[in-house]
Amino acid sequence: MKELALHETSGWSMAPFLRSGDKIILRACPARELRLGSLVVYRATAILICHRLVFKTESHGVCRLFVRGDASWSWPEMVPGDSVAGVVAAVARRSGGISLMDRWNWRLFNFAMVFLSPLTALAYAAANALRRRIAPWRAGADANGQDRADC
Repeated sequence: MKELALHETSGWSMAPFLRSGDKIILRACPARELRLGSLVVYRATAILICHRLVFKTESHGVCRLFVRGDASWSWPEMVPGDSVAGVVAAVARRSGGISLMDRWNWRLFNFAMVFLSPLTALAYAAANALRRRIAPWRAGADANGQDRADC
């Protein structure tokens, strides 16, 4: 049996796919066996980080992974293969749903996200900006934060 571990997510870098409070189940996996699009959990100093694998290279027996958060604008970050803690095998949503990452539909989705993640970062930023503009209006204030009277 393969090692499994349960972790709760925090942060925004994988939004909207992963949100703070979602729980991920990790499966031990050597870096060489990871597929493009996999959600990789790796050690960075004292914390674990979960990002999507967008590129992988191996040279002279050393595996290097290039990962990026779905909501990130930055270039992929290089991660040494020996810092991999595991791959996400399942996601338990705060809403109660469970997604098994080894199913063909999630494998296809994860692979597609390698190419779509720059677009999701743009869409996520635009949606957040729009939400910030609408939120005061919904709460009974105008765009400048002044209370408005209903006539």
